[in-house]
Amino acid sequence: SGKGTPEATAKFIPLVVFVYQVGDTIGRFAPNVGLAIPEKTLIVVSLARALFIPLFICTTLYPTLKPFHWNWFKHVEMLIFALSNGLCATLSMMYGPQRVSTDKAEQEVAGYTMGFTLVDGIFIGGLLGTLTVSCLGE
Repeated sequence: SGKGTPEATAKFIPLVVFVYQVGDTIGRFAPNVGLAIPEKTLIVVSLARALFIPLFICTTLYPTLKPFHWNWFKHVEMLIFALSNGLCATLSMMYGPQRVSTDKAEQEVAGYTMGFTLVDGIFIGGLLGTLTVSCLGE
């Protein structure tokens, strides 16, 4: 099936989701094999991920411009986004409890709080995504 056909379009979205899931999983396992960045660098990398927002917007609004019209670019874009998501999330969960006192109970509370805020953020993001799609009438 060629590019732009209904078959190719139907396969594209699940493939991009698959690339994200694999990249996110690899990013989450990366600290286990020694790939870690210092705390201050982690903050910069996490904030730099905001650059993906205009990149995704450009990919959607200008699908005929290079490099946005190449499917491989969309997959690489999603892979880098997913790898950085997994790595930043895992390292944040590792470094966070270390920033409180050495009291074990306080570290546990910090860990639970971070886990809750992660799940809360995913939930709110899902709600906002659903609201956005419904407001756009799609």
